Amino acid sequence: MKIVVLDANAYWTEQLFSACSRFADVLLLKPRDFRAHHRLHGKWTSDRFPIQRGAHVWEQRFSMLPGWMFSFWSISSKVIADAVKRFAGNEETVLVFTYPQYRSMLSIVQPELSIYYNLDNYADNWPRHAKVLSQWEEETVRRVDATVCIAQYRQQFLQRRVPEKAQKISHLPLGTTPDFMANSRLQHTQTVPDALKAIAHPRVGYIGALNRRFDYAFLVEVAQIQPEVQFILGGSVPTSRDGDPKWSAGFLQAKNLANVHFIGWVDHLELGGWLNAFDALFMCYSQCRFNMNASPAKLWDYLGTGLPIIASENNPETLLWRDFIYLGSTPSAFAAHISKALTENDPSSRKRRLDIAAAHTWDALAQRFQALVSESLRPQFAPTTA
Repeated sequence: MKIVVLDANAYWTEQLFSACSRFADVLLLKPRDFRAHHRLHGKWTSDRFPIQRGAHVWEQRFSMLPGWMFSFWSISSKVIADAVKRFAGNEETVLVFTYPQYRSMLSIVQPELSIYYNLDNYADNWPRHAKVLSQWEEETVRRVDATVCIAQYRQQFLQRRVPEKAQKISHLPLGTTPDFMANSRLQHTQTVPDALKAIAHPRVGYIGALNRRFDYAFLVEVAQIQPEVQFILGGSVPTSRDGDPKWSAGFLQAKNLANVHFIGWVDHLELGGWLNAFDALFMCYSQCRFNMNASPAKLWDYLGTGLPIIASENNPETLLWRDFIYLGSTPSAFAAHISKALTENDPSSRKRRLDIAAAHTWDALAQRFQALVSESLRPQFAPTTA
């Protein structure tokens, strides 16, 4: 069996389907605007053939024209379809695609199984095309054999939107990267990043998007309630012009607080060391449509540390784990939960968080995806574990 993923540019998409190599040959297709392609790979041209990246895993990168998903899709689809057909050969093929723009590949490739892998509400990605994307998505869900959503909120939304396919729309959350998991806090005491050594304890950390999805006004109130707690923010530092006036005012206030520290971009490969160097972790999400539809990767990275986690209540996916994390809907409640988290002395709480993370590694999720494939394919095409 072969699995072709269009596209695998998102980190979590690549991780999940690379892990699916346990039961199939996998091709990760990565089309990008030619400028992004050049910036990432140092060349202007596409890969002529798939490049093997691991056992049973190949990658093929495409350098595309700007607007290739919309204005030039008729040309782009032929190039990509040729690559899919060459890789598939005469074997049974599962076509996984992540955007409704790719739905025409169903009739071109005619795979044995088609799966729409939904990552978020795409109206936020392409607001100019919001209306047509909504129509295309509905059409996609009707045409594919199965839909998989990384957020339960999106699963339920699509089930309401296309009720006749409700039983074929599943929720498969993101996963924990095993390299980031902590079996013991002791193993990390000697690897505290230099940028943190000058910051006193207690250190409460957040690493992720610092754009409009982050609620600075909320954080400011929390930080003012708890001046003794050091709040460390990792990620690309925005400017005050990146959001609306209220958001910008909150951002500027946060920058001026002595106990709020912006440490800049953190390389993903170093993420585990940073996370495990904090005393607790937090998620301070703003109230917006993006956060309603999102499945935060940091939730799983955080759980993998076993550390206490404090979150606001603006992301439904986080609320699914309310029994294992601290949730505060107001700055005062959030601050109170930070105090509890920093004095938590219950090894069983840590173990529960680590157990959840262990059950949601990429390998564990690949097994769940394999079960979905087995249920969806005709019995004679059901994959077997090598």
